[in-house]
Amino acid sequence: MSANPIDQRIGTRLRRVRKTLGLSLEAVKNKVGFSNYQTLSDIETAKRPAKASELARLCELYCKDTWYFLREDEPQEMPMVCAWRGDTLNADNKLLVEAQVYRLAGYYQLLEELTEESHSLKYEPWPKTHDRLTFEIVADKAEELVCDLNLGARPSASLWQALEVDCHIKVLHCELQGVGSALTAFGEYGWLIAVDSRQVPWRSNFSLAHELFHLLSHNYYPLAEIHLEDAGRTEPQGKPRYEVLADVFAAALLMPSERMVNQLDKRIVENKITWSDLIGIATHFDVSIEALLWRLVSLKRLQKECVIELLRSNEFRAHTEAERPIERKHAALFSRRFAELGIRALRRGKISKGRFCQIFDTTRAEFAGFVAQYGDFQYTDDNTGMQAEGVSLIPPADLAAGSPGT
Repeated sequence: MSANPIDQRIGTRLRRVRKTLGLSLEAVKNKVGFSNYQTLSDIETAKRPAKASELARLCELYCKDTWYFLREDEPQEMPMVCAWRGDTLNADNKLLVEAQVYRLAGYYQLLEELTEESHSLKYEPWPKTHDRLTFEIVADKAEELVCDLNLGARPSASLWQALEVDCHIKVLHCELQGVGSALTAFGEYGWLIAVDSRQVPWRSNFSLAHELFHLLSHNYYPLAEIHLEDAGRTEPQGKPRYEVLADVFAAALLMPSERMVNQLDKRIVENKITWSDLIGIATHFDVSIEALLWRLVSLKRLQKECVIELLRSNEFRAHTEAERPIERKHAALFSRRFAELGIRALRRGKISKGRFCQIFDTTRAEFAGFVAQYGDFQYTDDNTGMQAEGVSLIPPADLAAGSPGT
């Protein structure tokens, strides 16, 4: 007896996705909870159909919607070009983590389309008008971007929102599971930056600015080629040149020269500055003390040798940790824009409450609390719609059934 065409289609796609993610039958068996790998093998070869519960678990692992496997036409996919920050070349779960990030980006894009908030990118990669990028060129470009995006006196406070709202770059905080500290990608979902949610805030800010450089400098350092062993161009400090340039760009973006000098001059007394004042400046700009010190070197306000000695000092490190303790808490996974797009789509009847919970990885019981984090909304759950600040909103069903003048 020949296999059911639907079972064949599902099995073929399950096998293809598993192979793409670099997962063995045994690995999937362990992650999904099958009693043995033969179960999955039989599903992939259409020897038996996948149960609804089995397909749901596989969809969750593979970061795909059920419709991906059920649809008659072949899913069209555009590959994402990405680069990881950190030593990730041998990470066993690298492809799986990438798939999880791209799934979130896909949801983000879906919500943009449903709410008619999908926009083209504001920026293109820098044209290759120089033989090579220098530290001075990169710093100047960063300072220009501060003005162009109107990032204000403390760029770190508004950078995330500016990238999402003004530049239309998708920014995510994700648990990157030790694969790297950040992921930069472009392709099917536009420009994307994912930062490890376990980073302390000031490192997260720097990672975001650092990864922005990789997107903008793609014509000089193609994203698909960076972080590879043969990328070359290693600087004396042991980093590839594009990584040093990315650090220079991030420092200039988060600590613009004029604002930095103003903060420094306020605190200098008789050509000296205290450790506490240095930490205060780092806190003001929401960057690490290391990033601050090296920025002052680049501005020729501190000597390189002095900074090296200071960073090697256990006393200075202890003083820094005492005045600026690290709170290891996870950052919000979803930005305000991402969440508000979901709320807007829900209010317009574009997605169901169940779909909303799926996208934002929450439960119906947690729904109201989740939504309350992202706005001054009060929600009812009695089929009369949602309420905001005492104003009743017409439920989509009533709107559709209404007539002019009602």
